[in-house]
Amino acid sequence: MLEAGTPLSEVWMLSWEKLALTWINGHHHPLLDSILVPISFIGEWGICWIALLAALFFWGRPEHKRVAVHLGLAMLVASVFVILPLRFFFPRERPYEVFPQVRQLGLALSGNSFPSGHAQSAWLVAVVLGAHWRRLFLPLTLFALLVCYSRLYCGMHYPLDVIVGASIGIIMGSLLLHIAPWLLHRTRHGMRRKRASTNR
Repeated sequence: MLEAGTPLSEVWMLSWEKLALTWINGHHHPLLDSILVPISFIGEWGICWIALLAALFFWGRPEHKRVAVHLGLAMLVASVFVILPLRFFFPRERPYEVFPQVRQLGLALSGNSFPSGHAQSAWLVAVVLGAHWRRLFLPLTLFALLVCYSRLYCGMHYPLDVIVGASIGIIMGSLLLHIAPWLLHRTRHGMRRKRASTNR
């Protein structure tokens, strides 16, 4: 039976989650720290993704600009209409705030941890950019996996947080790949009709 004042994270934690979290978080090494802590930090506030989208938009070819716009909109929709509502309805303290034995590394953010925005962004980028540039698919997938692992390693998320976050990113990325060609076709069709009407 749960005692009064039990953290919400423990109320709905799956039995395997704590085992996985404590194993990953408990196996630290200086070399891994030097790799995983920066990877975990990369996604903070979306700075790296904003820089990537800006580079594609301002210095890329026309098709790169379209990818940047579509990807940026997808990330915005996922964050505002999926991640934030889930965090509101399913509040969950971060592991290092609940369990004294969990070691926290990197930037110590507070607030709800479910689902992981880092995992969502990393997998959304991996799916979309990997589909446009096949050679980047494996490196981006590896990076997304490292992001998910690093969030547990640094004590910032539970396993279910990153699994759900990654799933959201993959679903949003797949939807974007199916919707973007339709949007492009509709846009071009509308522009042709507008030119035709003005030339009459």
